[in-house]
Amino acid sequence: WSIRFSNDGKEIIAGANTSGSGHGQIFVYDLETNRTVLRVRAHAGDVNAVAFADSASSNLLLSGSDDTFVKVWDRRSLSGERASGTLVGHTEVSSAFWEASRAVLTSEGQGITFVAPKGDGRYCLSNGKDQSVKLWDLRMSASFSSTRRSARADPPRSDSDGRPAV
Repeated sequence: WSIRFSNDGKEIIAGANTSGSGHGQIFVYDLETNRTVLRVRAHAGDVNAVAFADSASSNLLLSGSDDTFVKVWDRRSLSGERASGTLVGHTEVSSAFWEASRAVLTSEGQGITFVAPKGDGRYCLSNGKDQSVKLWDLRMSASFSSTRRSARADPPRSDSDGRPAV
């Protein structure tokens, strides 16, 4: 589950898994009219993260799911429950997961846990269960960068006064 207010505070976006169906849905709820204004069968797994991508309007929506995809939804052209863009990239299984399981490679341990739009309708950060963070260009449906947490990462070095060592 994930839930967020729109920038103007008039709507709420929520993500959930419809019980028994295995499909993750996103909902937009209008607080002034007290009704659901949008319901989309969005993902093949639980929806863990949702957000309004643009602080100037509530037309662009983001959703992230256990199906490993971040999807971009444009309410102005939404038809047939098809996303305007699908961001692919959180599909790696972490080495820590692989070492811990020593079993058949599965999608367990994968998926999107958080999406954070810049608010300009163009850029977004995503965090995955694969222990990576990605910066996305929503217009290009492409990732600029990826950082991966190492299970054996050393803590940052610092001088005796607490400032980072150069």
